[in-house]
Amino acid sequence: MIPPANHLRSLAYQTRLWASGIAVRAGLRSSIDRMLRPRIVGDVPRATARDVLRFIQATGGQVDAYRLPDLNLVAPHGWFATWGSPELLRALVAAHLPLNVSHFVHAGSSTRIHRLPPIDEPLRFAATVETVVRTGKRVRIEQNLVTTSVRGELVAEQAVSIVLPAGPRPWSNPSRRQEPVPESARQLATHDMAASQGWQFATLTGDFNPVHWLPALAKLSGLDGPVAHGFDLFARLGHVAVTELADRHPERVRAIEARFRQPICLPARIAILAGAPTPVGAGCLRYPIWIAASPGGTANVVAFVEVAS
Repeated sequence: MIPPANHLRSLAYQTRLWASGIAVRAGLRSSIDRMLRPRIVGDVPRATARDVLRFIQATGGQVDAYRLPDLNLVAPHGWFATWGSPELLRALVAAHLPLNVSHFVHAGSSTRIHRLPPIDEPLRFAATVETVVRTGKRVRIEQNLVTTSVRGELVAEQAVSIVLPAGPRPWSNPSRRQEPVPESARQLATHDMAASQGWQFATLTGDFNPVHWLPALAKLSGLDGPVAHGFDLFARLGHVAVTELADRHPERVRAIEARFRQPICLPARIAILAGAPTPVGAGCLRYPIWIAASPGGTANVVAFVEVAS
């Protein structure tokens, strides 16, 4: 299966990032940014139907919504997290940033789909660190993950934003503007996320950051307990967009953009809500989406979904 094959690689790159952070704090590494931004390329690991089914079911999706007429499956919009996480970590390691990247906040993710490939199609990827922006003591790092066919045709573009906040406890008081969910928002779905969801998603993707599954370490980071993975919430957004906004046609969901405002402590019941769409481009509608405890509350996730008519 793809995720277990990537677990050791993810853990190895995470360990190297943690070690690098210790070296930065101890003054053992140069503070000069050498501006190296290597481009990591390779083959996308081939998925099996079992892998994809497990991912869809674990993130609250409906399997039949991703079946082709020949009963093959297409990869869900959030599937890149299962194989792309170690490649993004690898790109961070290769950049040799003079920063303590051992503790970061997942600030946002986006995906733009040019076509949804069947899971048995061979694909290529390129992972990069695009920008590093310093604002006071905070640092924002933007990464890209581009997927192409073996002939070089563009398949999907993913972007991931992480923030290195000031202070040793990045989750304790994230300085993010609160955004209320409009009372007029329409509830699309509710999801019950168990206390074990952090560990379950970690085993799917290899993202074993302990704030998602170890209560003691989560509390040391300033949290009330383990919190949901950002990529888990992103996958749930994609599933709801497919079933509720695209009439179970996943190829109609062209883009998803999410900004993570506040952590969601597990266990939790979340509501996914939508506002009125606006036209964008030719034949597409852009829906504002929120993840929160209820309409009228504060949004934990603010998102936009672009759906072709």
